[in-house]
Amino acid sequence: MTDPPAGGPETPPTNTQETTASFTEEDLEARATIESRKRTRSGDAFAPSDPAGRITTKEVWKLISTLKDVIRHQTTTIAATQNELQEIKHNQNVLQEQNEKLHEEVKALRARIESAPTVSATRSWATVAANGSNSAFSPRHQQPEKEQDCVRISTQRTLVDPRDHDNNDGNTFGRYLPTDAANTHIRTALGNDAATQDAQVAGIGTTKTGYVIRFKNAESAEAARNNTEWLHKLGNNTKLVKPRFGVVVHRTPTEEFDLETGATQAAEKIIEDNDLAEHGFHIDELAWMKLKDKILGKFASLGIWFDSAEGAEHMLRKGFVVSQHFIPHVERREIKKKRCFRCQRFGHLAWSCKETPRCGHCAGQHERERCPPGMLERNLRILQLNMMKSGPRMEALINDPQSQDLDVLLIQGPSITTYRTHVNHSAWRLYRPTTQTDTVRFRSLIYVNRRISTSSHRQILCDHPDVASIKIWSADFQILLFSGYIPSAPLFMGDDESALPALTAIQNTITAARQNEQRSTSIILSGDFNRHHPLWGDNHIPPRFIESTPSVRSTLLPAIK
Repeated sequence: MTDPPAGGPETPPTNTQETTASFTEEDLEARATIESRKRTRSGDAFAPSDPAGRITTKEVWKLISTLKDVIRHQTTTIAATQNELQEIKHNQNVLQEQNEKLHEEVKALRARIESAPTVSATRSWATVAANGSNSAFSPRHQQPEKEQDCVRISTQRTLVDPRDHDNNDGNTFGRYLPTDAANTHIRTALGNDAATQDAQVAGIGTTKTGYVIRFKNAESAEAARNNTEWLHKLGNNTKLVKPRFGVVVHRTPTEEFDLETGATQAAEKIIEDNDLAEHGFHIDELAWMKLKDKILGKFASLGIWFDSAEGAEHMLRKGFVVSQHFIPHVERREIKKKRCFRCQRFGHLAWSCKETPRCGHCAGQHERERCPPGMLERNLRILQLNMMKSGPRMEALINDPQSQDLDVLLIQGPSITTYRTHVNHSAWRLYRPTTQTDTVRFRSLIYVNRRISTSSHRQILCDHPDVASIKIWSADFQILLFSGYIPSAPLFMGDDESALPALTAIQNTITAARQNEQRSTSIILSGDFNRHHPLWGDNHIPPRFIESTPSVRSTLLPAIK
């Protein structure tokens, strides 16, 4: 019987396959090195300095110091975050308090508005336009309280009724009577009529065309307005003055109306085209807004006077329609204030001015006649150019900054815009020929720089559709400038005959401008005269046109001398 092997019992193999493996000393050393490597919380590898893989005390303290820095940084970040949260919470509390205060104020205002008496609120223009014709009109043009108790009457300057001449005893009612005499006439006329005998007169005032009567109450004034028999007792064509409300319609075609012979038909046409009868509006008067001596052109401004403020407001809001043509350019008719051209203020005229004089040219404290030449101390810079009907060329010239140094532009052959008008600019004043024609395009224009005051220049009349003229003056002399266009002469017509109408108009203008004029006069005639031919002399044009043209010399020299 054999003895068992020395040592403990062998562990049975877990795998029936038998393998043999050998391990070297290098493998064991490498495995020990890998297992001894450590990592910090920051993720950096921390290897012990001891070759045997042991961690020394120095390395432990270094690791502890690193962890303390990390903890300190995190503590600081947490504290800053807490402070920010506290600040945000404080701001939220402040906003909440402000919102509560605003809410309380809104409640108080709402309570005050609800408890206040009901008044007619002023509505905006947008509300009025949205409501259309059914909206009530704002009380802007209502009569003041004092005007409701007043009645205005007008009477003739002289007697107009022949029967009044026969019965005239020197005590007839008329304008500019003493207050006592006018008071007696008016009170007697009111007392003799049964409808107005109870009217109580407080006082009487004088106006330019008659009188204004102030009654003691609105009932007396209303009775005097509704019953006009007492006006016939005053005689002298005395009438009741009713307030009128006017509007002005710009760019109205004049061929639609004949106000000289058919004003009534024109008013009826306007009422029909604009549906004014449906609203009960009545037109009192129509008139063209122009000077009496000015010829009526193709378009003009039409003045329309209504008997009520509602009619004027309706026209301003809806616009103007004539023969299915809508014109939106409607504005209120305003009375132009009187202006004194001695002190440049409003409210009085120069003959009654007691203020310190102020020059309208240089704003100095002196009258205009004593103003130094000012602008004319330097040379007058003028440019003459034929635009050949070119729109880009005209716009380039008038928009060029260098052209702002010029004073006057004398233009021939200008272009027209898409709206059938000539080019305008905010820095220039445009002057067209004063003679009205059916053509839209004028062949000569004058532009004057706006730095030249209107108190030192103005347009003068020249009776030719192709000639525009202005006058520039100072205290010592005046300059007449003409921008003209003379068409080329046909083969069957001589040069003198084709240019004669324009030259005659220029001659008449010069004669009229120099009449009763003590200042010296200079004349500048510029334009396109079409008295050369491109086949002869190429682009060379004789500069001495007037000297070489007998027709111009014989026509204008008598007026210049």
